[in-house]
Amino acid sequence: MLRKLYSEEHRDSSIAAFFRKNEKSLNRERLGEFFARNNSESQNVLLKFLELLNLNSLEVDDALREVFYHFSVSESQQIFRIIEVFSKVYSTPKLSNPDDLFAFAYFILMLQTELHSPAIEKRMSLEDMLGRVNSFNPTLAIDKEYLSQIYYNIKTKPFSKS
Repeated sequence: MLRKLYSEEHRDSSIAAFFRKNEKSLNRERLGEFFARNNSESQNVLLKFLELLNLNSLEVDDALREVFYHFSVSESQQIFRIIEVFSKVYSTPKLSNPDDLFAFAYFILMLQTELHSPAIEKRMSLEDMLGRVNSFNPTLAIDKEYLSQIYYNIKTKPFSKS
């Protein structure tokens, strides 16, 4: 049993390291599709891949920007699964509860879409964002100064597709 667990974890780490080492030659959409599959192997490899990125030294918006620099997903269920794993790997004193981190990370991706999608005509204002954060997750306790910083970071520096 212990040997099986070790070999599965070693396999997941090896696959993640291969993806990280060869990501420039891999298709970002295909890599995202693999990571977003609804199975434990893909989720475990994603977890190991995210651990290789050393995200905890970054603010949450920059950590998400870093994640989505390496691969691409477009469907909401795929994004949901990626954020679910992200919230297990990333930690910050500002969001110590993984459920709050998950909700806020998902909200940040919604904000990114609202601020930068050509399909959205009316852009979310800072005031809109502050109101929506509370309605999105009423238990989320993040100070307005930090929320404002996140808003302006995303407004001035969109997540890159390159």
